[in-house]
Amino acid sequence: MQYIKGGKILNRLPEVWKLKNGRSVSGFKHWEQSDPAALIAEGFLPVTVVNNEDYDPEIQIRTGPVITENSDHAVLDYTVTDKPLAGAKKAKKKHIKQEGKAIIAAKYDETDELSRKFMTAAEEASMDTARDADIATLTNYFKTTIKTKLAAANTPQKVKDLSYTWPTI
Repeated sequence: MQYIKGGKILNRLPEVWKLKNGRSVSGFKHWEQSDPAALIAEGFLPVTVVNNEDYDPEIQIRTGPVITENSDHAVLDYTVTDKPLAGAKKAKKKHIKQEGKAIIAAKYDETDELSRKFMTAAEEASMDTARDADIATLTNYFKTTIKTKLAAANTPQKVKDLSYTWPTI
């Protein structure tokens, strides 16, 4: 259980505590079960409500908590807001471009520099032509389809949910 003591969030109680009367107590953390009223008297307020709605860190920002201390418990309030649309679009665009590059790299990965040394000039030129054509196909799809869909997405959720299927190369 979490507690609030002096405006700070504690995830556990201390093992030893000096009470307000000056006496030190070991095993203080066990008071949670044995004497919860004494904990409150010592200023340890149990957190009974955490207003912490689910949020999606990809498209939202959570701030807080704001701590409200009552006489017998504390409440932690978090605020969830959408990230700015421009930032969500920029991150999605970067991710999609990385996917396109990965598709090209996966197809042409086995044709590294060592493999090229064993190719004739005509084979190498043919491979370069095919690679360039595949890059042009994916680039064209990105420019004509994905960028249009991304421009039409008017909320961070719509940006996240953007669907597309890369053409087969």
